[in-house]
Amino acid sequence: MSVSHGNDPEILDGIGDALHVEADRVEGIAGTGACGMAVLVESWAGPDLEGFDADWRGAQQQLAAVAQLLRVVGSRAKGQAQQQREGSGEGGGGRGVPWLPRTSGADNTLPSPGDPALVVPIEYDTPPDSGGSDRVPHSDKDQEDLEIPIPDDGTPWTPQGLGYSDELDAYVHSMYNKDNPQEGLLAIQPADGGPVKYVRIEGNDHYGGVTVDGDNVYVTGNGERVGTDEDGKPQLEGGSYVEHYSLSDLQAASPDETVDPISRHEVTTGSTIASHDGKLYVGKYRNGEEGDIYEYELGDDGRLPSEGTSWESSNHWRAPGNMQGLVTDGEHFYVTQSHGPDDPSTLIRVDRGTQNFEHAGSLSPLSQGVVIRDDELVITSESGADPYRQDVIDSDSPWKPNLIEKPVEPEDHLQTKNLTQTNTAADVWRGIGF
Repeated sequence: MSVSHGNDPEILDGIGDALHVEADRVEGIAGTGACGMAVLVESWAGPDLEGFDADWRGAQQQLAAVAQLLRVVGSRAKGQAQQQREGSGEGGGGRGVPWLPRTSGADNTLPSPGDPALVVPIEYDTPPDSGGSDRVPHSDKDQEDLEIPIPDDGTPWTPQGLGYSDELDAYVHSMYNKDNPQEGLLAIQPADGGPVKYVRIEGNDHYGGVTVDGDNVYVTGNGERVGTDEDGKPQLEGGSYVEHYSLSDLQAASPDETVDPISRHEVTTGSTIASHDGKLYVGKYRNGEEGDIYEYELGDDGRLPSEGTSWESSNHWRAPGNMQGLVTDGEHFYVTQSHGPDDPSTLIRVDRGTQNFEHAGSLSPLSQGVVIRDDELVITSESGADPYRQDVIDSDSPWKPNLIEKPVEPEDHLQTKNLTQTNTAADVWRGIGF
């Protein structure tokens, strides 16, 4: 298959848009199949169902991979169109391909269906695009251009945690309904600015952090659902819990579906969570005093222990007070610390060896979850959410000069900090003032 119109920007834009539409269609097929499976298991049991379920999961992963591939090629086509517009303005040309350079003498023919260039190897029980060169190429889009994906559906959704899939180059946001904290929402947001996928979850109270490790998604919150009251609202027992989900299952969920976790287990705290090297790290929020970070060992393939069995923390660190978000690179923890709607938040680096606190920069008010993407820290915020937006706006005193007050504003976009510069600039404070 070849393009006979050259690298015409309008044609490339059209190709990119069409591929994104097809990606949505493939995801819709996966969602329909998932709904059908949910109905099927209610009336079918036994080894045949187990075998079919395994086959379906493999097919589901393949569909997710195809959708992601369509989005990648579509994004590259649109990127090539933009490059053409920014170039010298010369039109025409040979058989242009969105993802290939215009090298003299090179064969820039588009691959046909079945060509190895379009084959994405998939193995059952592994996340789409996982491993080696099958990883989705990371977008070069400025991440501060990405809006925090709070749905405009009349529900006071409040952003909390932020996870990141390196394989898919996509964020997973966790939010809770301020009016009914037992209602949770996950938003899967491609780093290239593509369409956001929303998935409902429920069972915990005040959903907090989220972290992603391959196909494993871990979400924390408080409380365990034990029933409903006379008004139909969930009744909860105390405690903090981590819930384990499959990222491919979340991607394949239908719009109206509430996804159940694969498993859940009680942990010491559920304020925030991070993952690294086969371990989970949960952070304890304390207002005005030092918090805690606890380490938990995961099982094979990222499994949680069976619910009800003992699961003791394998390590512990002290942490800054008012901790909101947490991430680690294995050497340091990076923590977001909120000071309310009136003041900027703080980015703090915690040395895992000395446990020293190191001031690493200022952030927007009410900053929350933080992740590491390539050479950047990426941070979300709840200051733009309806329950807090006006509080931040009202914090600007009409009587104090801005030079003295340094007023803050609601943050509607992701924030970034260069990781190398953050590490270079961090001063050791040894916990004073936190």
